Amino acid sequence: MKRLLTLFVLALAGCGPGGNGNLAAVKQQEACRVALAYIVLAHETSSAKLPMMVVSSDSQPLDPQYVEPVSKGFEKDPVPVPLLRQFAAGRGKSALTACPELGAELTRRGIAHDRDGRKHDTGKAAPEPDGIDAEIMMVTLPVLSADGSEAVLEDGRVYGPEAGGGQIVHLRRRFLLGWQVTDHNPTWVI
Repeated sequence: MKRLLTLFVLALAGCGPGGNGNLAAVKQQEACRVALAYIVLAHETSSAKLPMMVVSSDSQPLDPQYVEPVSKGFEKDPVPVPLLRQFAAGRGKSALTACPELGAELTRRGIAHDRDGRKHDTGKAAPEPDGIDAEIMMVTLPVLSADGSEAVLEDGRVYGPEAGGGQIVHLRRRFLLGWQVTDHNPTWVI
């Protein structure tokens, strides 16, 4: 049923047999929508006392030998190994770099980012003693499952000179609820 629905949606987008659409462009747009949904959710639920700023930062590719061990780190909702392999192969591209429209949408929503060419006022009279006056967030472009129901991305955050961490995040599309985080696997911490 999911496959039939996916084919129907792609046909409407002009990507089916005889269509003149570009399947890669449709997948890229959906990946950008997933990234936006994740960033907005992170912004709304952040427990950091600092304002959030999303930055564009590409990460290193995941060595294929780590795919199996990483897959075992998801306890609540395991990521299918083929999707994790796809993520490892394409990992690293910043969502902010890959999605030109993402910066404009973040600006519209009042979420600071490094692509809008402005110096951001965090509302503090003076910077923190450690020089960091924002929670820095880096998000990779999500990789989508073939049927578009699951996504994997990497989220890295820095809160101070010796505080931060990263994680690989598994999301699922829920009917009427949109994209939701179902599990995560920490990858680094400082």
